[in-house]
Amino acid sequence: MVMLGYYKNGLYLFKENPPIIIMTILLAACNLFCPYFLLLSYDMHQQTTLGVILSLLVWFILFLTFSFVCAAVAGITERFLLKEPTTLKTTGEIGKKYLSKVMLVFVVFILFWFILMNILGVISSIILNFLYVNPDIVKEGYVQLFGSWIVGLFFIFVVPAIVIGQNTAIHAIKESVNLVWNNKIKAVILAFSLLTLYLVPFIPTIGDIVYIIPPFICVYFLIVITLVYLDLTE
Repeated sequence: MVMLGYYKNGLYLFKENPPIIIMTILLAACNLFCPYFLLLSYDMHQQTTLGVILSLLVWFILFLTFSFVCAAVAGITERFLLKEPTTLKTTGEIGKKYLSKVMLVFVVFILFWFILMNILGVISSIILNFLYVNPDIVKEGYVQLFGSWIVGLFFIFVVPAIVIGQNTAIHAIKESVNLVWNNKIKAVILAFSLLTLYLVPFIPTIGDIVYIIPPFICVYFLIVITLVYLDLTE
């Protein structure tokens, strides 16, 4: 299937699958309200230990919700294609079943991202200091964005590899890397599409809608990624 077909089918599955819409709304709601608590915890953080605890709790809730929704969406997408029941209860069961594995693989992703960001940050600073008297911070940001894209590229199939491929977190990473390496064009196109997750918050918006848009894009692209994964592994 050509890439355009995956995007069209992904949009159809997104619109025609009520549990996926509900999962998206859940993620959007969390993404909308949590920043307010983060701001509150930041103000408290300067005065009390409670602020630190609240800040960590908010980040954990965001991380937990995101992992749960990713697992649920990947699993329910496969069931929808197989014409199996796709109730909200089934969606929740899938999310809970694979939650711990998905959280673990995301922790590994964050570690890889953190290490690479620090390495690229040092390298870009050295290069820019050598070329310019006053390095442009934005240019360093572009270098780090490229690093994020590289890490995301090789981790792109980890969620369906866990939920559908029934892999452990480590084996899911290995399978994702192998699929990306053997299907470079499709993987690169998907990864470039995912850049919108980074760019959307910078698009001028009205009020707090900026916090609502990324979850919808994220869920939609996860459906597309799952469709590509199923096609590559069938």
